[in-house]
Amino acid sequence: MAKDIESVDWQVLPFYRSLSEQVLMLGVPKVVLVLNGLIAFLFVVNFHFWYILIVNAIVHFGAIYLAKNDDQFFECLQNYQSKKNYYST
Repeated sequence: MAKDIESVDWQVLPFYRSLSEQVLMLGVPKVVLVLNGLIAFLFVVNFHFWYILIVNAIVHFGAIYLAKNDDQFFECLQNYQSKKNYYST
């Protein structure tokens, strides 16, 4: 039993991975989830436009697709937008 414990690398332990990975709620970062939900709430409550829920579901699944491979995609996009003139050619 001691050999099994010694053969596990410390990098693959779930405790250390949880400290280094970003926490996603429903597959997307918290900011994207809150912004998407807030837009849906405002359109439904103020304008009684229930079809926005379909658009929000599509946006949510698109955000899941973008965050699946890179969980910091939206942070990088936000940083790029602020420096867009600098990086343009």
